[in-house]
Amino acid sequence: MTWEEVKQIVQVLEQVSYPYIDTELQVLCSQGKRVRLDGDLTGLPVSNTSQTYPHAAFGHMDDEIRLGYQAGVVSLESPTYGRLWLSVAHH
Repeated sequence: MTWEEVKQIVQVLEQVSYPYIDTELQVLCSQGKRVRLDGDLTGLPVSNTSQTYPHAAFGHMDDEIRLGYQAGVVSLESPTYGRLWLSVAHH
């Protein structure tokens, strides 16, 4: 996949996601509630036999020792969905 194709996919995902985020922000505003963002480190497991995930390491994920990555996640506390992920970055 080229970087241009990646940029196009990101653009489509943003176009799909933004209406949900905007709607949830409007709901929070209409209810007089604050916008609450949650930053968290979380494990993202991959297959134990995977050969295609460079720098994956074994660690605690979902109460098990699993192969994967640690990711920094930022999410919006949503009245409708509970949590909307806004960004994820490998740590």
